[in-house]
Amino acid sequence: NVVVDPRVKGTITLTTDTPLAGGSVTTASENTTIVQKFGPPADLAIAKLAAGTVIAGEQLTYTIVITNNGTASATGVEVVDALPSGTSFVSATASNGGVCNSGVSCELGTLAVGEVVTITVVVDVLTTAGGTTLTNTALVSGDQIDPVTTNNSATVPTTVNASADLSVLK
Repeated sequence: NVVVDPRVKGTITLTTDTPLAGGSVTTASENTTIVQKFGPPADLAIAKLAAGTVIAGEQLTYTIVITNNGTASATGVEVVDALPSGTSFVSATASNGGVCNSGVSCELGTLAVGEVVTITVVVDVLTTAGGTTLTNTALVSGDQIDPVTTNNSATVPTTVNASADLSVLK
Protein backbone atom coordinates (compact mmCIF):
# COMPACT_ATOMS: atom_id res chain seq x y z
CA ASN A 1 0.00 0.00 0.00
CA VAL A 2 1.10 3.55 -0.75
CA VAL A 3 -0.09 6.45 1.38
CA VAL A 4 0.29 9.98 0.01
CA ASP A 5 0.21 12.96 2.34
CA PRO A 6 -2.53 15.23 0.83
CA ARG A 7 -0.63 18.35 2.01
CA VAL A 8 2.18 17.59 -0.46
CA LYS A 9 1.90 19.51 -3.73
CA GLY A 10 3.35 18.64 -7.14
CA THR A 11 4.01 15.33 -8.85
CA ILE A 12 4.87 12.06 -7.11
CA THR A 13 6.94 9.42 -8.83
CA LEU A 14 6.59 5.92 -7.38
CA THR A 15 8.98 3.21 -8.52
CA THR A 16 8.26 -0.45 -7.68
CA ASP A 17 9.84 -3.77 -8.53
CA THR A 18 7.48 -6.10 -10.39
CA PRO A 19 8.12 -9.82 -10.94
CA LEU A 20 8.72 -10.84 -14.55
CA ALA A 21 5.86 -12.35 -16.53
CA GLY A 22 5.63 -16.14 -16.84
CA GLY A 23 6.12 -16.91 -13.15
CA SER A 24 9.89 -16.89 -13.39
CA VAL A 25 11.75 -17.23 -10.08
CA THR A 26 14.63 -15.12 -11.29
CA THR A 27 15.54 -12.15 -9.14
CA ALA A 28 15.40 -9.76 -12.11
CA SER A 29 12.77 -7.08 -11.93
CA GLU A 30 11.10 -4.46 -14.09
CA ASN A 31 10.73 -0.89 -12.84
CA THR A 32 7.28 0.67 -13.11
CA THR A 33 6.81 4.40 -12.73
CA ILE A 34 3.46 5.94 -11.84
CA VAL A 35 2.95 9.70 -12.07
CA GLN A 36 -0.14 10.99 -10.28
CA LYS A 37 -1.53 14.54 -10.26
CA PHE A 38 -2.83 15.62 -6.87
CA GLY A 39 -3.47 18.65 -4.75
CA PRO A 40 -6.26 21.24 -4.93
CA PRO A 41 -8.12 21.13 -8.27
CA ALA A 42 -7.74 23.77 -10.95
CA ASP A 43 -10.66 23.67 -13.38
CA LEU A 44 -9.24 25.03 -16.62
CA ALA A 45 -11.85 25.97 -19.22
CA ILE A 46 -11.36 26.98 -22.86
CA ALA A 47 -13.62 28.75 -25.37
CA LYS A 48 -12.88 29.55 -29.01
CA LEU A 49 -14.35 32.14 -31.36
CA ALA A 50 -13.92 32.83 -35.08
CA ALA A 51 -15.90 34.27 -37.97
CA GLY A 52 -18.57 31.93 -39.32
CA THR A 53 -17.43 32.58 -42.89
CA VAL A 54 -14.28 33.83 -44.58
CA ILE A 55 -13.23 34.36 -48.19
CA ALA A 56 -10.37 32.22 -49.50
CA GLY A 57 -7.17 34.26 -49.70
CA GLU A 58 -8.04 36.45 -46.69
CA GLN A 59 -6.92 36.29 -43.06
CA LEU A 60 -8.92 34.62 -40.29
CA THR A 61 -8.54 35.40 -36.58
CA TYR A 62 -9.20 32.81 -33.88
CA THR A 63 -9.77 34.10 -30.33
CA ILE A 64 -9.13 31.54 -27.58
CA VAL A 65 -10.16 32.32 -24.00
CA ILE A 66 -8.75 30.29 -21.09
CA THR A 67 -10.20 30.62 -17.58
CA ASN A 68 -9.16 29.02 -14.30
CA ASN A 69 -12.52 28.19 -12.66
CA GLY A 70 -10.85 26.05 -9.99
CA THR A 71 -10.17 26.56 -6.30
CA ALA A 72 -6.38 26.71 -6.72
CA SER A 73 -3.83 28.29 -9.02
CA ALA A 74 -3.09 26.26 -12.15
CA THR A 75 0.57 25.73 -13.02
CA GLY A 76 2.14 24.52 -16.25
CA VAL A 77 -0.85 25.72 -18.27
CA GLU A 78 -0.52 24.89 -21.97
CA VAL A 79 -2.83 25.40 -24.93
CA VAL A 80 -2.43 23.34 -28.09
CA ASP A 81 -4.24 24.51 -31.22
CA ALA A 82 -3.44 22.41 -34.28
CA LEU A 83 -4.26 24.63 -37.25
CA PRO A 84 -6.51 23.10 -39.90
CA SER A 85 -5.27 22.27 -43.37
CA GLY A 86 -6.09 25.09 -45.77
CA THR A 87 -4.47 27.66 -43.49
CA SER A 88 -1.01 29.11 -43.00
CA PHE A 89 0.23 30.47 -39.65
CA VAL A 90 0.72 34.26 -39.37
CA SER A 91 0.91 35.01 -35.61
CA ALA A 92 -0.15 33.98 -32.11
CA THR A 93 -0.05 36.15 -28.98
CA ALA A 94 -1.17 35.54 -25.41
CA SER A 95 -2.53 38.39 -23.27
CA ASN A 96 -0.41 37.32 -20.27
CA GLY A 97 2.85 37.31 -22.25
CA GLY A 98 2.89 33.51 -22.55
CA VAL A 99 5.09 32.07 -25.28
CA CYS A 100 3.31 30.82 -28.42
CA ASN A 101 4.93 29.07 -31.38
CA SER A 102 3.80 28.50 -34.94
CA GLY A 103 2.56 24.99 -34.02
CA VAL A 104 0.33 26.56 -32.34
CA SER A 105 1.33 25.68 -28.77
CA CYS A 106 1.24 28.33 -26.04
CA GLU A 107 2.96 27.98 -22.66
CA LEU A 108 0.92 30.22 -20.35
CA GLY A 109 2.64 29.44 -17.04
CA THR A 110 0.56 29.93 -13.88
CA LEU A 111 -3.07 31.10 -13.85
CA ALA A 112 -4.50 32.34 -10.54
CA VAL A 113 -8.02 31.40 -9.46
CA GLY A 114 -10.44 33.29 -11.72
CA GLU A 115 -7.69 34.50 -14.07
CA VAL A 116 -8.58 34.79 -17.76
CA VAL A 117 -6.03 34.72 -20.60
CA THR A 118 -6.86 35.44 -24.24
CA ILE A 119 -4.83 34.04 -27.14
CA THR A 120 -5.21 35.61 -30.57
CA VAL A 121 -4.20 33.39 -33.51
CA VAL A 122 -4.10 34.83 -37.05
CA VAL A 123 -3.89 32.60 -40.13
CA ASP A 124 -3.96 33.12 -43.88
CA VAL A 125 -6.73 31.12 -45.54
CA LEU A 126 -5.28 29.53 -48.66
CA THR A 127 -7.02 30.22 -51.97
CA THR A 128 -7.28 26.45 -52.48
CA ALA A 129 -9.51 26.21 -49.37
CA GLY A 130 -12.49 27.82 -51.14
CA GLY A 131 -15.66 25.75 -50.84
CA THR A 132 -14.52 23.93 -47.68
CA THR A 133 -15.17 24.19 -43.95
CA LEU A 134 -12.20 24.77 -41.65
CA THR A 135 -12.65 22.97 -38.33
CA ASN A 136 -10.28 24.09 -35.60
CA THR A 137 -9.95 22.57 -32.12
CA ALA A 138 -7.91 23.89 -29.18
CA LEU A 139 -7.07 22.01 -25.96
CA VAL A 140 -5.95 23.29 -22.55
CA SER A 141 -4.11 21.37 -19.83
CA GLY A 142 -2.21 22.02 -16.61
CA ASP A 143 -0.29 20.27 -13.84
CA GLN A 144 -3.21 19.95 -11.38
CA ILE A 145 -6.17 17.60 -11.26
CA ASP A 146 -8.97 19.00 -13.41
CA PRO A 147 -12.36 17.87 -12.07
CA VAL A 148 -14.28 19.07 -15.16
CA THR A 149 -12.60 17.76 -18.32
CA THR A 150 -15.59 18.46 -20.59
CA ASN A 151 -14.52 22.13 -20.85
CA ASN A 152 -10.87 21.42 -21.75
CA SER A 153 -11.43 21.56 -25.52
CA ALA A 154 -13.24 23.90 -27.88
CA THR A 155 -13.99 23.58 -31.60
CA VAL A 156 -15.12 26.20 -34.09
CA PRO A 157 -16.08 25.69 -37.76
CA THR A 158 -15.58 28.37 -40.44
CA THR A 159 -17.02 28.12 -43.94
CA VAL A 160 -14.60 29.24 -46.66
CA ASN A 161 -16.19 30.90 -49.67
CA ALA A 162 -14.25 30.94 -52.94
CA SER A 163 -12.93 34.32 -53.97
CA ALA A 164 -14.36 35.89 -57.09
CA ASP A 165 -12.04 36.84 -59.93
CA LEU A 166 -13.84 39.67 -61.67
CA SER A 167 -12.63 42.18 -64.20
CA VAL A 168 -14.32 45.09 -65.94
CA LEU A 169 -13.60 45.83 -69.58
CA LYS A 170 -14.37 49.19 -71.02
